[in-house]
Amino acid sequence: MTPRKAAWPFVLLFVATPFYQGVCADRSGAFSRNGSREVPRAAGPTEDRISGLISQIEAAREHFRPLDAGDVRRQREDVVAAFARLDARLRRAGEVGQGWRDYLYWETLRAALEDPEPDIEFLGRTLERLSRDYATLRLVWFVEVRRALERYLTVVGLVGVEDLELAYGELLDDLAAALSEYARRPDPQSAAQIGAAVAWLEMLGQAEELVAAVRRTFQRPNLYVRTSGELLGAAVADDVDDVAPISEIIRGALVCGVGRTRGSVSVELIPAAERAVVDAVFRLVTESDNVGHKGPVQVFSRGTTRVDARKRLQIEPEQVSALPARSSATTRTQFDAVRALRGGRLVERFAWRQAYRDQFAAEWEASRKAERRVNHRIDAEVGERLAEANATLRARILRPLRQRRLFPEDLRFRTTTDALHAAATSRDDDQIAAADLPPRWASGGDLGIKLHQSMVNNLTATAFAGQTVHEEQLVAELTDLLGFLPANLALDEMAEPWALTFAGTLPISVLFAEETVTVTVRAVDFFRGGARYPGMHVTASYRIEPEVDGFRAVLAEELTVLPPGFDPAAGDRLSARQQTIRTLLMRRFERVFPPEMALEPIALGGPWERAGVLDFAQVTAENGWLVLTLRRRETPEDLTRRLAGAD
Repeated sequence: MTPRKAAWPFVLLFVATPFYQGVCADRSGAFSRNGSREVPRAAGPTEDRISGLISQIEAAREHFRPLDAGDVRRQREDVVAAFARLDARLRRAGEVGQGWRDYLYWETLRAALEDPEPDIEFLGRTLERLSRDYATLRLVWFVEVRRALERYLTVVGLVGVEDLELAYGELLDDLAAALSEYARRPDPQSAAQIGAAVAWLEMLGQAEELVAAVRRTFQRPNLYVRTSGELLGAAVADDVDDVAPISEIIRGALVCGVGRTRGSVSVELIPAAERAVVDAVFRLVTESDNVGHKGPVQVFSRGTTRVDARKRLQIEPEQVSALPARSSATTRTQFDAVRALRGGRLVERFAWRQAYRDQFAAEWEASRKAERRVNHRIDAEVGERLAEANATLRARILRPLRQRRLFPEDLRFRTTTDALHAAATSRDDDQIAAADLPPRWASGGDLGIKLHQSMVNNLTATAFAGQTVHEEQLVAELTDLLGFLPANLALDEMAEPWALTFAGTLPISVLFAEETVTVTVRAVDFFRGGARYPGMHVTASYRIEPEVDGFRAVLAEELTVLPPGFDPAAGDRLSARQQTIRTLLMRRFERVFPPEMALEPIALGGPWERAGVLDFAQVTAENGWLVLTLRRRETPEDLTRRLAGAD
């Protein structure tokens, strides 16, 4: 299989630009690259944990608390705080910000929020404006106001409602049912129900202990990434060969010459629990031909300076920082000749004796100057590249993701002696993350990814729920995100452009279970040309199968395109209009979901290119987790180094 180029995670970019440019056990369903079954799965949520939550639900039934003015006040304070953050943001946006102020009738809104008895009808119209399908309204400052206002109006409307306790009991019933279903099979629907129920309880200020217990149960990271030190080293490893002039004052003499520096650059991982710590290690040897000038004497010499230098890099969610470079140098000098410009042989003999007498001190001074010179160069070059990398990180990743509420709630890095680890938790107030530990990676992997389905489902819900997306827009966003566009998603220039309005809940969901990956796209409307068609749910299930040289994903059953809630077994029949859009969607999505997809080796691109090709060694889908392990393919340079080491 021909390896394909791939964009690389931003968290590892800092090592992409060098200075000079478990034990596996048999388990059914988990395969290694050669087809052997391996990699045991860690236990999922136990029945005891779920039973404990359900017991708390039963206890919470007895502690219903009617809503009162205090609840309204707290929700109103949240609206005012969110409004203040949006106000500050719009002030910085100049004319554009003023346009959005006009759109929201800003001064009227301000007065309504300051009024002890606000105009609820006006606030309702404001909520409707904030809920329209405009891209700007999906930015975090608008979303915070919309959500706070929605909660405030909901609580205002529920104060004094007689049937609220009955609704509270039904909400607890729904939560108990969703938890039981999730314990049996962690599907996206039950996860969404758990998240929604907990968000409602939290909004109503009910069952605080239960809410906290559920959140603790479903707070594990839903993404893990492991990159081996060997892979990082292969990407960064480089040979140094540099020629530069020398001009220094050593022991009062002006020393001029040309030095050739040769050596290597490598990385060393430093164990750290709170951040990732990586040392860039430079082992350099400079050989120089020098002429020292002092008074009427010239001293011709050859020098060899060995330098071991380190530049420590620290990776945190907000930035990659660096400590000052540290180095240790030793210099050895061999004198070739001494020439006296005046004074004759007597001066030359004296100069020889003086040169040997000062040799140790001169070598010591030259070593210290070499250390300072190397440290300065490393700090300058690495500092410049880190500044560029951090600027890119903030501009292209942190800021856009945070503005759209897509940045993980929690992101942590750490290093061990053999790998760099990252763990991320992505969930919103009405979402849950993972409840159990993932399966293990296959042993000997260089790149490992453990992805819980909640990571995908939470992010797609935040990004697409209730929104209308046009084909061109989706293709552009995917290309920007992935760094490339898969061929099966390319625009069909002969076909009419299409758009779809995603469902408000689970617009795109994945299910990882029993070595099968199931993807469902839920839309409430489809648009093609100028026509509008009823919504459909498109589902594709792929079975993961090992091959001799990797893995493939095979469509487990025919692509399903049906209206929401459609049940052929119950005698449901498609209307003519539904049949039309079903045929169109089948044709389009058969390109997106082909009958079979080979998981091809990945050729690392950009500055990672020297690390070579990664082959899939493990692809496991079970209990909500997709686990990938890739191994680096040996390059000719690796073979040469290995054979040289054997000699």
